[in-house]
Amino acid sequence: MFRFPKNQKLCNNTDIDELFDQGTSISLHPFRIVWVYNENINDVLIQSLIVVPKKRIKLAVQRNTIKRCIRQSYRTRKFKLEEHLKNQQKQINFAIIYNAHKVLCFKDIDLKINLMINRLIKTL
Repeated sequence: MFRFPKNQKLCNNTDIDELFDQGTSISLHPFRIVWVYNENINDVLIQSLIVVPKKRIKLAVQRNTIKRCIRQSYRTRKFKLEEHLKNQQKQINFAIIYNAHKVLCFKDIDLKINLMINRLIKTL
């Protein structure tokens, strides 16, 4: 149930370019979510990408820690989004972008990811 397999990770460069060129975004400090509907016909409802820019967080150790926390929080909260998309019979690609200049604790990241997923569900 709380898995984040490889087929749910957005890896295709053309899909990533399309996401950032044509995507719609919503933001809640320190996160921004960019999403676009996916036209691929497969069994995956969501493909996601997690971005922590080097411009904001200089040390790779800190970037990796933030990505790990975001992944953990997203992994435990994504079932609400999957249920919503399954009911609407849609597929999306989206990116979670971290925009803060400092490292937040897991509690804050988890709370914000939960709020962002709920906001994304309302927007869809």
